[in-house]
Amino acid sequence: MLRSHTRIAVAGSVHFVTTVTRIRGLWFTEPQLCEKMLEMLERCRAEHELDCLGYVLMPDHLHVLLRQTGDGTPITDVMEQFKKWSSRYLHPCDYPCRP
Repeated sequence: MLRSHTRIAVAGSVHFVTTVTRIRGLWFTEPQLCEKMLEMLERCRAEHELDCLGYVLMPDHLHVLLRQTGDGTPITDVMEQFKKWSSRYLHPCDYPCRP
């Protein structure tokens, strides 16, 4: 059964977001890649006036807790932008996949 839900995009709303890497590659095992991903997350956060309440960057996925404070851009749009930026930087063939 599909769930029906409403997306909330108002100042003060808090969102728990999980996003995974393509083909669940072990991308975030190298410090320079972790730093680059966090820079991109910070860029999105600042551009859309979000508060980052916390994050966990795992080898193949990211959890982030965001609070909307500014322009009311839907979190889905923010994450789409983040994924576009990160996919331009990372290349799936360069990093090992899960065994």
